[in-house]
Amino acid sequence: MDRTNGAGHVGHMFAAENVATLQPPTEITQEWLNAVQEEIVAVVLGSGQVLSALDSSQLWKAVRLAPAEIPVGVIDGLNSTFTLSSAPKSGLLSYFINGLFQIEGVDYTLSATIITTSSPLAIGDVHAVQAYRY
Repeated sequence: MDRTNGAGHVGHMFAAENVATLQPPTEITQEWLNAVQEEIVAVVLGSGQVLSALDSSQLWKAVRLAPAEIPVGVIDGLNSTFTLSSAPKSGLLSYFINGLFQIEGVDYTLSATIITTSSPLAIGDVHAVQAYRY
């Protein structure tokens, strides 16, 4: 990614036209637009989504779901045990399945580095944890 280099930029920042000072408006180049588009597309695709012209919330979903860690374990409709790389501090873990917050003691249990879900994850399910360290 890069800042704008279009004609009329001021310190690589966009500028509005100013007739009094003869400052032209910043030219928005196809290179800059394509770079921004591909940066956004990479975030959406990296979250496991398929691009959809009908869904204008895909970037928000991708950023909201950005995991700190994906628990390790087979997602096959049978397994409900997954392993974290390290044990999170007590009470500082958020666990999500398909973007939905899970409630500890109801939807899953945590014992050191082992997450056990109340029901097996189905093929195609996506899960992630966010462990807060402060």
